[in-house]
Amino acid sequence: MLVPTTCFNCESACGLLAYVDRDTLQVRKFEGNPEHPGSRGRNCAKGPATLNQVTDPDRILHPLKRAGKRGEGRWVQVSWDEALDDIAGRIRTAIQEGRRNEVMYHVGRPGEDGFTERVLAAWGVDGHNSHTNICSSGGRAGYHFWMGLDRPSPDHANARVILLISSHLEAGHYFNPHAQRIIEAKERGAKLIVMDTRLSNTATHADHWLPTYPGSEAAVCLAIARDIISKRLFNREFVRRWWNWQEYLSREHP
Repeated sequence: MLVPTTCFNCESACGLLAYVDRDTLQVRKFEGNPEHPGSRGRNCAKGPATLNQVTDPDRILHPLKRAGKRGEGRWVQVSWDEALDDIAGRIRTAIQEGRRNEVMYHVGRPGEDGFTERVLAAWGVDGHNSHTNICSSGGRAGYHFWMGLDRPSPDHANARVILLISSHLEAGHYFNPHAQRIIEAKERGAKLIVMDTRLSNTATHADHWLPTYPGSEAAVCLAIARDIISKRLFNREFVRRWWNWQEYLSREHP
């Protein structure tokens, strides 16, 4: 039988179809789900390879608690109730004793849409850590400062000009749905501009490749903005209506 599910080898969360044996309920294989609105059945290799994780002989199936000194590699299996009660008790004690800075939550792939961060904030704990801290935090911080959301989804399919700054649609780990729509836009005549130090595979698809020096991208963007403004190449009414320029000016020049 076919069971719709989601790939979580990256945060694209592309759709998968699991082929499940009716008798044993074991997953036999995964393939892309053509009904998924994001990936539309076009998955990268990591999606079907999820089966290797399900059947990995080293996969940990139960909570394990350290039984010896740190580093000895000695573990004992415990129940979920025991593990959760132990962890909850330690967190509760730390918070009650004012040791909030000793509580840290680490997750390899955050996919709960910020729920855990809100729980930690309610506890007064600033201790969330994940692969994002060293993977894409710079780009996400910029998005968040600019628009209040760290993972926007631009309307690439209907764009006429697309500017990518060190964004690799052919290799980026959660760029698959975007890559599909960027290529579709190019097929309809959109221009693709890639700003990247190296001639990446993405840059080879670009109409214009800008091999900027590392760290000079902001200067190039400001130069582009100045040219657009000086030549009045922007929609003035759109900017007046939708951009918070009055709020910005009142703060800069009270």
